[in-house]
Amino acid sequence: MPRNHPAHVAQARTEAVAIPEAIRAGVRTPSLIAFDDSLELLPVPYLIVDHVEARDAEVDFILSRAVWTEVGHDLALLHTKGNPSSLPPRPIEPPDIYSLIDDRATDGTITAHEAGWLTRWVDALGEQAAPRLGFVHGDLQMSNVLVRDDTYVALIDFGCAGDGELIGDFRPQPMAALEHVLDGYREVDDLPDGVEADIVRARLLVALWLLPRRPDPRVTWAERPLAWLVDLMRFFVDPPEEWKAAAPPGRYTP
Repeated sequence: MPRNHPAHVAQARTEAVAIPEAIRAGVRTPSLIAFDDSLELLPVPYLIVDHVEARDAEVDFILSRAVWTEVGHDLALLHTKGNPSSLPPRPIEPPDIYSLIDDRATDGTITAHEAGWLTRWVDALGEQAAPRLGFVHGDLQMSNVLVRDDTYVALIDFGCAGDGELIGDFRPQPMAALEHVLDGYREVDDLPDGVEADIVRARLLVALWLLPRRPDPRVTWAERPLAWLVDLMRFFVDPPEEWKAAAPPGRYTP
């Protein structure tokens, strides 16, 4: 039952369309039992979905290969078999990352030294590939991945689903989980060459965009931009071979 606010009501309507389509594509998600937007019982539309006995992956920060490989399978099914035609369009023109670096230096979040280092990193990542569009989940973070006994059970919360840029679904997971997501995805469908660089650029962009937010202990991991940046830096201490081309530059240079 959404809050009585246009944005949340819109998400409920999106879920009512997205859940059956995701199930048709083969994604493991609780079935939609009912959707009522008559406003006869409540002042907002509401949904009833199947109950799933599980916990979300963020509860214990579950990063197991088995769980996230299966998430990758479902994500590939959603992207390749899901029909987004009845879903709202999602914007594919994010803020310019160079402007965001300048903004964070101007507002004092970082200094000109870090801004120069980040600029060199983005330069080294190269131009982003042409966007691939399709059915996106829109919020594939740990809190929306349900597990039972460290076994993947379901993907939930399709309120942000839409017709958008597929790479957005590779952003909200810790890098240790994302490695396995990509492995599972590739077992179902190919990913373009250079996707690692595109993912790093997308993560940097969102983190820089969200950094001005005030800290809030109530939000999930995926809503904490500093956690994203720390996670990214830690990952590149010893990155897998396929990620080394997307690694940040080394020491500062004059």
